[in-house]
Amino acid sequence: FKTRHTYYTYIEKQDLRTLQGERVKSYEELLIANWLYEKGIAYAYEPLYELPLKGTGRRIYTPDFRLTDSGIYIEHFGVRRKCMADGTEHLMTAPYIDRDAYLADMEWKRGVHATQEMDPIGWTETGRR
Repeated sequence: FKTRHTYYTYIEKQDLRTLQGERVKSYEELLIANWLYEKGIAYAYEPLYELPLKGTGRRIYTPDFRLTDSGIYIEHFGVRRKCMADGTEHLMTAPYIDRDAYLADMEWKRGVHATQEMDPIGWTETGRR
């Protein structure tokens, strides 16, 4: 591959399957699912959100993962932090993603969990641990 972008575009177009045989949408979700499986943590991939979405403008929400024993949700955000010349940090998406729409969707998801008084500890962002 001539560029990293070309490589990741190729990877994401593949039929990414977890160790349990589930098809996932990104390499990062593949890593998360396989880690959960190897640690013996039962999960559901993209389950319907179990709580009402009143006043959100949407009827359906499918977080990336739900730990079935504890009910904890894990939402992976495919963003990276980039330090700008002025010292500020910006969240960046892959070049083929509409950054503004993706960041707005992230805020909507955070708002859903905040209104349900859920702890954001399960959120992950690419490049953060």
